[in-house]
Amino acid sequence: MLTFSLSKSLSDNWFQNKLNFTIGLPQCGKSTFAQEWKDTNRVVVNGDNFRLAGYGPQPYNENSEGLIASCVFITIKALILEDYQVLYDETNTSEWSIRKIFSIEPKAGYVIFDTFLATCIGRAKKSNHPQMSEFIKSIHRIHNNMKKINVDYIENIRKDYL
Repeated sequence: MLTFSLSKSLSDNWFQNKLNFTIGLPQCGKSTFAQEWKDTNRVVVNGDNFRLAGYGPQPYNENSEGLIASCVFITIKALILEDYQVLYDETNTSEWSIRKIFSIEPKAGYVIFDTFLATCIGRAKKSNHPQMSEFIKSIHRIHNNMKKINVDYIENIRKDYL
């Protein structure tokens, strides 16, 4: 069973927002949640699909991330202009990515996945992506065990865009 908690300040508006986004480690359940959320007027934009289309099933390529991010954010903007509700399914653990989202839609909703590190690593291994383990650990370390990423932190960033 998938467990998650919507941001306290936006949970009531979650299904009316033009843009929502996920936050969490790789393999924490973000994409599963996104697929359950999708329907006729709801579109999921997944950064991994852009990476796959851009440079195939290679390992993560940091040199291509700028181009991938540009394509993703232009796509999100275009879908919003077409009156779709968009869920941006991505790790979104950096301040830069959160700021970029709020620059597109200051009222964007979000869901934070606080899945245990060991669970994410186990899922990576089970899904035949054991090479993801080091990447997951690296993100976890960078963000101080994900403790920094919380509602107060995100809402403080949002204030700059309201």
